[in-house]
Amino acid sequence: MKKNIQSAINLSRRQGFTLMEVLVSSALTVVILTMLFTVLIGAMNAWQTGTNRLQGNADARMALDSIAQDLQSMVVRQTTLGTLGQEWIYANTVQTPNAPAGLESTWLTFFAPSLDRQPGQQGDIVAISYRVGYQDALAGTDEPEFRIFGLYKHMFDTRNTFQLALGLEDTRQAFWEGNPTLDANPFSPGTVNSLDPRSLLIPNVVDFTVNWKVRNAGVVIDLPSEFDAIRLNNSFRYGTGTPTEEDPGARIDAADISLTILTDEGMRMVQTFARAGTLPQNLDRIIREHGRVYTKRVKIEY
Repeated sequence: MKKNIQSAINLSRRQGFTLMEVLVSSALTVVILTMLFTVLIGAMNAWQTGTNRLQGNADARMALDSIAQDLQSMVVRQTTLGTLGQEWIYANTVQTPNAPAGLESTWLTFFAPSLDRQPGQQGDIVAISYRVGYQDALAGTDEPEFRIFGLYKHMFDTRNTFQLALGLEDTRQAFWEGNPTLDANPFSPGTVNSLDPRSLLIPNVVDFTVNWKVRNAGVVIDLPSEFDAIRLNNSFRYGTGTPTEEDPGARIDAADISLTILTDEGMRMVQTFARAGTLPQNLDRIIREHGRVYTKRVKIEY
């Protein structure tokens, strides 16, 4: 009987774990779980990065297609007459509203029967503006931490286009910037430093650039990069800052469109540094590390 009891006690001891065995097994468990969590976090980050990239690609494709469709259907009546006549297109490099000094992009204005104009209007020609803005996209506040970059496309309806824009020799000054009717709204595109939040096309666009190809006497050339402004009335004009040089025989042949889009992480960094008041000294680095450039060439015929 005593022998059986002793055997039971020994068996019970053999079925237990020593403190050292428990500590070793716990340590191994922690190591394995850490490895699993590391792999899981890496996979989640890769998935998020891939998702953001796909979203950026989709946004860029949509915006580039929109610009391309509008430019390809652009309304132009170039007659090469000596007088200015109607201004059909104006593009130059401007400071991005509210952004740190030195951040510039193209402001493009022209006329076209845009496919996404509001339906039910009489006529089809609308005044169109593409430009980058840096502001609160919801217009609830204009505090720096709520601002985001974005590409804005504004279209005036056919009636306002006909009554206020068509027939002007200088649409930028007399219509987009200077019309009193447009300036009544603090977020109206009629004021230089503000944009209607409802006209946001895609977010996270920090740069929009258009480089022009010009055809003259059958020869197509790239407009030199130092000439960042063009204007088309009855003849073609170009220049630096202001399109003052005239080339009556030139016609626009194509446009190379470029968009620089920040990732969501990059935009969060923009808002973080804006909140801290240190965005100007960090913006270039953010664009280099978190910006991706998308380009498209648009053939223009008129």
